[in-house]
Amino acid sequence: MSPVQLFFTLFFLFFRLGFFSFGGGYVMIPMIDRELEALGIPLPAETVADIAAIAGMAPGPVVVNAAVGFGYQVAGLSGVLASFLGAALPCAGIVILVASLFRRAHAHPLMQGALYGLRPVIVGIIAFAAVNLALRSGLVLPNMAGVDLKGLLIAAGVFAGLKWTKIHPVLLLLAAAGVGILL
Repeated sequence: MSPVQLFFTLFFLFFRLGFFSFGGGYVMIPMIDRELEALGIPLPAETVADIAAIAGMAPGPVVVNAAVGFGYQVAGLSGVLASFLGAALPCAGIVILVASLFRRAHAHPLMQGALYGLRPVIVGIIAFAAVNLALRSGLVLPNMAGVDLKGLLIAAGVFAGLKWTKIHPVLLLLAAAGVGILL
């Protein structure tokens, strides 16, 4: 594939996923991975897990951060530009449209009913993405054949830090990185 073809392939991949995937960046990561594999551009599971980790800890929307990470891995700086534009344009357009409609209709009983139904769906989608990421990164092996106990302890510690303290997530990220270096 030529560099120009790769640029447009990445742009339209992220543009399409930006319009037709819901639940946020973590949900898109396995979808992006599958799409790249179908295009003959597979990435190692460790690379995908690293992109997900960096996308989650970097400021900004996870989907855009992940697009930048995948784009860079696939095609360097031109891949960054193509993937960024492809991911950001649909997200921005949809959010602007929904925000303008939501402002007018947020108190309507149908809107409240729809939101009531959507909240648990989003939780389920995020839980699916978390489990899928844990499996792909080796934190938990399929069929519970084994677990990365140290990794699970780090994850539990961060969860506890977020749940029961007022420690800023950035500090927890830095602490987890430090623990990872020590281990």
